Amino acid sequence: MTWPMMDSGIALLGGADTATSLPTTLTANATPNADGAWVELITSTTFPVSSLVLTLINATATASVSRPILLDIGVGGAGGETVLVSHIYIGSQAGSRYFELPIRVPVATRLSARIRAAVTVDTAQVQLIARGGGWNQMASGSRATPYGDVPASSSGTLLTAITAGNTKAAWTQIVASTTNPLRWLLACFSGPVDEATWTSRTALIDIGFGAAASEVALISNIAGSWSTSESYTGNPILIPCQLPAGTRLAARYQADATSGAPTERPSVVLIGFD
Repeated sequence: MTWPMMDSGIALLGGADTATSLPTTLTANATPNADGAWVELITSTTFPVSSLVLTLINATATASVSRPILLDIGVGGAGGETVLVSHIYIGSQAGSRYFELPIRVPVATRLSARIRAAVTVDTAQVQLIARGGGWNQMASGSRATPYGDVPASSSGTLLTAITAGNTKAAWTQIVASTTNPLRWLLACFSGPVDEATWTSRTALIDIGFGAAASEVALISNIAGSWSTSESYTGNPILIPCQLPAGTRLAARYQADATSGAPTERPSVVLIGFD
């Protein structure tokens, strides 16, 4: 591949349905918490990809029904897809957001996506951007490992509840020991994972590492909120880091007030790239 002299990089977008002027829709399996069908987003990459950006346009959110959703990115021909990045935590979300995926993909690779959901009629509308080259390309990895994902409920790890408003909760372990080293950590968030009625809350979330009672924050006070419409508002965040395999990861939060529902807390999935 010959890059432009100014080396501004190159990008390829997939997942546009030109027949309907909509993004691509992914549909959950007819069995709760089972993987849905793969849907092609990019037929074939035309350059070596240095990173991907998943664009979530919309995910199902309905009042009084909690609808967690996990999404996989896959590579390979139709019927022979293999998972590249698993269990990106996307539901229940309010509004669009971007998930930065610092992972390399070879030229001439087909890219697809699928979801699993707790509710069988759930859907997600997505697009995928492949990026390559450029003076500011990130030092991407070749492997992605999720932590804190709960496939049996298509959700993430529920954080330990606060005991007072505007006060940090105790740290919640996301994983006792990471499988692989970490160069990047993608933090994905959603609200409570059950169908208890949500109230409207604002929250700040910390991501940390280290032994229990000695955690060190990698990043603090990531803003998020949830509402009575059962939707979560808040952006995923990609955190640069250099952590060895065997690292304990944790998260905690604070919110504007405590809740009468004991499970009304944010939930988290962390995805490590190396």
